[in-house]
Amino acid sequence: MSPKGWYFGALVCLETATSDEASIITQYQVTPFVSDPDSTRVLIRYTRHSVVGRDSSGTRMHLEPAPADIVDTVLVTRTRFGWRIARIDGGAHLLPRSALDSLGARLDAGDRETLTRLLARGGA
Repeated sequence: MSPKGWYFGALVCLETATSDEASIITQYQVTPFVSDPDSTRVLIRYTRHSVVGRDSSGTRMHLEPAPADIVDTVLVTRTRFGWRIARIDGGAHLLPRSALDSLGARLDAGDRETLTRLLARGGA
């Protein structure tokens, strides 16, 4: 199954996680937070480097600096199909390698170089 297939199969409701937004992150940490027999909350901390923007025609992508340390909570619930993600912040959160692989051809050389530098500094 493709990563996209896994992701969509893991959600209770696909519409809660869809978005046109994407962020480049350089690190993340996942910590179990609160659990009971039918649900668990997971604390997610990540460092955002930039967001992916588009030019006025909507065809060319570029990185817009947006540094921030972000904390979010993901809710996972037990369903008749097993554990599923019930609530997650919409939009893609891409590590530099994933961003290069999936967006590289749509970014200019300067943005590709920025992602390459992040990789060299250990940004996965």
